[in-house]
Amino acid sequence: MSDEKPTVLLVDDEFKIQQAVRRSCRLEEFSLITAFSGEQALEMMEQQEVQVLLSDARMPGMGGVDLLKIARQKYPKVIRMMISGFIETENLINAINQGQVFRFITKPWKKEELRDLIYEGIKTYRSRGDNTDSMEKILMQQPNPGEKSTADMVISKEILEALSRPAFCIDSRFSIAICNSRARELNIRTGMNSLRSVLPEKSIEEIAAALLPGGRRILSPVHINGNRWKMRIRPFRKTDALTALLFLDAEKTA
Repeated sequence: MSDEKPTVLLVDDEFKIQQAVRRSCRLEEFSLITAFSGEQALEMMEQQEVQVLLSDARMPGMGGVDLLKIARQKYPKVIRMMISGFIETENLINAINQGQVFRFITKPWKKEELRDLIYEGIKTYRSRGDNTDSMEKILMQQPNPGEKSTADMVISKEILEALSRPAFCIDSRFSIAICNSRARELNIRTGMNSLRSVLPEKSIEEIAAALLPGGRRILSPVHINGNRWKMRIRPFRKTDALTALLFLDAEKTA
């Protein structure tokens, strides 16, 4: 690879998002280019080499999943990341299965966090050999027709690892079935077998209420190791062995 700065392509139909990322990355050791649509992004990728592709999930016309799927087929070495203001299980699974994303970034993000993820993507791109694509080794099995499509079939460690936030997959007894490395990095207490080892009882009670019909999806903030986190929850159908996905979003400290 040449000594030229690596190129990062941001695809988002919101001008203010593009401008915000430009401002935060103007002094970084990579070149940032932007596109307003998936179609425009593919045209730009035909004209120049791109190392990291960040795409918004929801855009008019070609959506983020379709863009990443095409990019995966045409440019398999490009590190693909998806940005979304909503954590939707279906979007996340499709992004993993079809676009095989490196990271799933949720809005809003911290400037430092986004830059770190971009540099992580650049490092991964540079470490790949001509015949190596580490994301191709992540195999997600889609349920066969006629099989019960339950959360425990479609949620896996690989999906949670794609998230840029701490995430836990829990059951009805608040046992932690799966959590990602960002959750483990919290180093709360030993064990990590139960959500009760991570969160105070007041938060557990709020999660229990959120799992009832009509319960809230965005919960009260919680303090963990001196940091303030906003809890978001995505319940599954009651027939599922796994009950919900719980996400922690870091809040800015005063």
